[in-house]
Amino acid sequence: MVNLRGGVLSTDGSFSSSLDQVQRIFRTHVPEYVQRQKGLMQPARVLFFAHGGLNEEREGLLPVLARRRFWELNGIYPVYFVWETGLRETLVDIVRQAVPTRAERAALTDTSIEQVARPGGRVIWGRMKAAAERAAKPDGGSALVAQLAGELWQQTHGEIEYHAVGHSAGSIFHAFFLPLLVAQHPAGAPRVDVRTLHFLAPAITTDLFVAQLKALIGSGKPITQLTTYTMLDDLEKNDPSLHPYGKSLLYLVSQAFEEKAPTPILGLQRSLKSDLKLIRFFGLAGTEKVADIVFSKSLDGTPLNARTESTTHGGFDNDVATMTSVLRRVLDVSDDTTVVDYFEDTVPGFDRPGVGVARVSAVV
Repeated sequence: MVNLRGGVLSTDGSFSSSLDQVQRIFRTHVPEYVQRQKGLMQPARVLFFAHGGLNEEREGLLPVLARRRFWELNGIYPVYFVWETGLRETLVDIVRQAVPTRAERAALTDTSIEQVARPGGRVIWGRMKAAAERAAKPDGGSALVAQLAGELWQQTHGEIEYHAVGHSAGSIFHAFFLPLLVAQHPAGAPRVDVRTLHFLAPAITTDLFVAQLKALIGSGKPITQLTTYTMLDDLEKNDPSLHPYGKSLLYLVSQAFEEKAPTPILGLQRSLKSDLKLIRFFGLAGTEKVADIVFSKSLDGTPLNARTESTTHGGFDNDVATMTSVLRRVLDVSDDTTVVDYFEDTVPGFDRPGVGVARVSAVV
């Protein structure tokens, strides 16, 4: 785990990240894991996970503790970026502060909520994006990880597979981290590559995606495979998570939190359908595609590595179908290969128990 605040290593709170702690990940713990995998005659796979960016520290720590064993039981070493924005206000709080009474909130339309939330939301969202970019500066936390991961890649002669997952604003974090990671090679050395990248309901703007990542993705490129999991537009428009707002966070970001309204967002089907280059990139017109996109909810009979059942923006990283699909793509296994399906462990010492149970399965 790499704990960040404002883009730099966080030295206080429930979990402290220091230069020494992060160095131990890549100079001691991951090399030990690589040797264990060799003994088992299994590939070494390191997965970089970036959660959404509005979390406080505790909210970021809980998933790390709850999901660690899921990755370990499948032979994967997870490296979590827990990036705190230092902002306690939630999006719902903004609306409640601006419109204090329940009766007034009940009378609000989505359009009026967007107008009310825009001033405070732009500030919070802007600071969150700045924290993701700040982390990739020379003294930032993700820049340090990219450097250490690159050094390890060269020392192991590329024997490690790198993978990445970004949920919601975690896609913005990866837009700055991953270009640094794949650039970590001296002249004549093997190029660092990322085998799979997975976006869960990505909140990144299409402009930032195109500027930072699009050219790096595809067969023969530094990021071999991108899969995006998100909702069909009808589900986006009926996401109850931000009540009294009636749509998903991605709609609120698009309509209120970016500089221009609306701003195209990669996770919104509506945005993709209006961009000819992204239509081709994701094969939405049935033509040759570069990357995959999986819309919720998946139909019966859909391959296990292309399923999602989440009906809320925040639900993708808790969804068994989604996370098991991510796992199967990381492992690059067929439907009839047995894996440990996604589950959450109980978290000792915290007041929120995990949900679900471990399940070993092939076809389900």
